[in-house]
Amino acid sequence: MIFLNILDTDTERIKEIADWILIQKYASSLEIDWNRNRSRLKKDRIETEKVHKLSCITRATLFNEINLGIQEKYHADLPEIYSVPIVYMDWSQESLLKNKLIQPDN
Repeated sequence: MIFLNILDTDTERIKEIADWILIQKYASSLEIDWNRNRSRLKKDRIETEKVHKLSCITRATLFNEINLGIQEKYHADLPEIYSVPIVYMDWSQESLLKNKLIQPDN
């Protein structure tokens, strides 16, 4: 299992991605943190921008499928996408989560 994170400056696109993730059953629930500050170093200057962060728990085996789906739909100017492995959790909840998610293509 992974904790999937998607960051984007485009409000409508993050809403579309959220709906798509739920409809495809890549996650059973998700959270969106609206208007987070992200700071980056660009050409020796720190630039801060507002981003929206979508987060959800999903299967590690679905990461590539989710990433490819986003790439196919949005081509250029892609949102930032990454995941963090879940090392500890209440493992009795894992089977409940997995039963709600789509089975990966293998």
